Amino acid sequence: MQGASASRSPGASAGPAIRLRLASRASALALAQLSEVEAALAALMPGVELVRVLIHAKGDGSLVPFTELDSVGVFTSALEAAVLNGEADLAVHSLKDLPTSLPAESELVAVLPRSSPWDVLITAGGQCLAELAPSSRIGTSSPRRRALLAISRPDLVLVEARGNVDTRLRQLDAGAFDALVLAEAGLLRLGVSRPWERIGPEPLLPAAGQGAIAVEARRNDPRTEAVRGLHHQATADAVKAERACLEALGGGCSLPLGVWADAQDGELSVRGRLVSGGRLAEATRTGRAADARALGTALGRELGRRLERP
Repeated sequence: MQGASASRSPGASAGPAIRLRLASRASALALAQLSEVEAALAALMPGVELVRVLIHAKGDGSLVPFTELDSVGVFTSALEAAVLNGEADLAVHSLKDLPTSLPAESELVAVLPRSSPWDVLITAGGQCLAELAPSSRIGTSSPRRRALLAISRPDLVLVEARGNVDTRLRQLDAGAFDALVLAEAGLLRLGVSRPWERIGPEPLLPAAGQGAIAVEARRNDPRTEAVRGLHHQATADAVKAERACLEALGGGCSLPLGVWADAQDGELSVRGRLVSGGRLAEATRTGRAADARALGTALGRELGRRLERP
């Protein structure tokens, strides 16, 4: 189920060091995110000893359609359990996979600076979205992407795509679909060199927290207190609003909601798009970044009300 490996940050002395065990999924993308956190920790805490606790999470490598999995926490619960039962000190998460409600015994001690939140389109023939012929097959496993694409391009055929990034790209090359929609942050972290077209914020707003990495720890654990130095407040404000919007709608990863918040100079603008029964609701809220949670909650409630109207 899991394994561990240790590394010492560059320039560390031979004396006693702080030792932190980091739980992560073992996929290529998860390991790229883990390396990003390890580099940040090594810079923040010279001499820290970092131990990898690699865990196979439910859903990793599965070709079962995403909507048939128990998608709330499907990629994060095993990492969380490792922290809560003492096998690890920290869990490194892709924030978009993390449920909006955490166990009372744990907390997010850091949200790192966000990479790109946007979705991108990779095509077999190099076309952009507007150039795709009617009935082109678009591979994606995300209910959000499927719903928003069906609104903007109802002439396209949406095909279930599962597996890691490399698997999906091989499927594209083999002709399983004409185009593929993926998160730009993942492609950047993996160093994928193919050309792509960014398709956000039009027509796709991202999933809540997309592109951000979160670090979870046991609540009030003095051994992990220094990790708070990794926290990036502007990113944290933005994703707090996005996750509050998602929470207000009672949804998880399977909710067809696109939401994006932009924090600038203490101000926050958060936009949302929600699809239900083929109908689209859109709304925006602006205010102080300090009120991020309230802004996101208000946005979610407004989107729900708009879809309730005849």
